[in-house]
Amino acid sequence: MIQKIDLNCDLGESYGLYDGTRDKAIMPYLSSCNIACGFHSGDPSTIMHTIRLAMEHGVAIGAHPSYPDLQGFGRRVMHLSASEIEAIVLYQVGALKTMTEALGGRLHHVKPHGALYNHAAVDEETARGVVNALLKLGVMGEPDGLEDGDKPGGSVVPDSAHNPDSTHNPDSTHNPDSTHNPDSAHNPDSTHNPDANHGPKGEGPSDRTSSLILYAPPNSVLCDMATEAGIPVRREVFADRRYEQDLRLRSRALAGAVLHNRQDVLNQLEGFLHGTVHTYGGETKPITAETLCLHSDTEGAELLAREIHAFLTSRNVQITSK
Repeated sequence: MIQKIDLNCDLGESYGLYDGTRDKAIMPYLSSCNIACGFHSGDPSTIMHTIRLAMEHGVAIGAHPSYPDLQGFGRRVMHLSASEIEAIVLYQVGALKTMTEALGGRLHHVKPHGALYNHAAVDEETARGVVNALLKLGVMGEPDGLEDGDKPGGSVVPDSAHNPDSTHNPDSTHNPDSTHNPDSAHNPDSTHNPDANHGPKGEGPSDRTSSLILYAPPNSVLCDMATEAGIPVRREVFADRRYEQDLRLRSRALAGAVLHNRQDVLNQLEGFLHGTVHTYGGETKPITAETLCLHSDTEGAELLAREIHAFLTSRNVQITSK
């Protein structure tokens, strides 16, 4: 059974008159969060508020870029070229990273949203755009093998980069940035832990050599391509979503895609802790869980977050973004 896991949630998914108060109720139970960047939801004020909320609770901050699809909440596939995907991801992550650093924090990871996440999992062109955007941010340092004068800001993933036979290197996945402290997270008067989202004392926000982690589906095109490019990858599973036999998430357009029953969620969590998942077709499949996602728009998400946290704690599983 696994000894530790990251617990993340998609937050900041409100704007204008849309209410985002449930974020405040969920945040204390998380070790990391993924903040909407404005393309599927979120606006500058909401983004800033959510960053501050995460910092108050010592929760690692991630960018949650999407297709430019406010009307469809980023859940509709847009067939864009790798360069177009690179541009929209770079734009959104760059904005979230700058805002986080302006508030004294540090961006910890990137997790694509919705249709972008699912399509990048199976489509090389889309995955290439996401990977090249992360490399172009210049936060990876100088990758090995570059010639003098070549910078990590270039599009370094060629068309043939993805090797379907490649395996994920688990040793490269965990970049310690913050540790979840349940005692301080549940105290509304708690103060921000400067070690959670800041660099070393006296050095200010993150420097150009720190690494952004990519949250991605295990055994996916995106996971493999990012690993090959030297990007730390954390393999993600979903507490409240049903899996197909090929380990893809069951489409929300189909019945049974979302788990609403508390016991169904906890049963799925038990499987994840032992490296398995029970699929919609009735089979039990092996799966690797390094970060666990709960959706904030799932009915009863606030209560579910608390129960998931309690369940993991009762199994002596450490909840941490390290």
